Amino acid sequence: MAQPPQPIGSRRTRRSIAIGIGIALLLVGSIAIQIMRITADEGQERHRFAKEFTEHGIPVDTCVIDIHPYHIAAQTTALRAQDNHLVSLVSKHLHDQLRAGQLARIDLTDSDSIPARVISVNSTRDIDTGLYRVVIVSNTSSELPKAPFYHIRIFTRTIPDALIIPSDAISTNSHSAIVWIVQDGRAKSKTITLAAEDSLYALVTSGLAESDVLVTNGHTFLRDDALIRIRRTIPCFSERTDL
Repeated sequence: MAQPPQPIGSRRTRRSIAIGIGIALLLVGSIAIQIMRITADEGQERHRFAKEFTEHGIPVDTCVIDIHPYHIAAQTTALRAQDNHLVSLVSKHLHDQLRAGQLARIDLTDSDSIPARVISVNSTRDIDTGLYRVVIVSNTSSELPKAPFYHIRIFTRTIPDALIIPSDAISTNSHSAIVWIVQDGRAKSKTITLAAEDSLYALVTSGLAESDVLVTNGHTFLRDDALIRIRRTIPCFSERTDL
């Protein structure tokens, strides 16, 4: 028996579905080819880096460790009282480190600060707060810029012969602080002990020695005895000249 003719709309729908499926398959194939190309390019890039590291050494920046005076600072905030006088209320722990005449810095921005000094440290607690009143005065004749409060660094003591390294050179795990040094052109990991650390520098008490060449950048790729290629070497610590 002859099949009845199918509606024109049904034939068009099937044709549209077939075309859509074909386009989708082409897109999937194109994406797959692109992924394969990217994967191959990444593999070639890793191979190139591995070959370069093996033949020429892992590129790193270094610094030479030296002995310097290190000024330890206590940080506090202060409100403006009058003229260039600032008042800070500090805890008992900080109070015990302070005395009149200590040098200080009033930090206006990350790169701009004003020299100052402590002129008085109260020996009795403030009745309302239980804190101790400290007065700091700017050493400059120019008026302080207006601000809701001021960040102050008060230099409480100086270590004359300190071994200072950049904080960025230190890797840490759950148990210890680790750095990398260069010996005979190869990497060597060292476990160190820190006495103090801030965002820029760390004070090392053991594990390193003067004249050690410390890796400051590129240590992510290092392993013990890896060949090193030094890109540049600078001093590890720039001594403060702002006191």
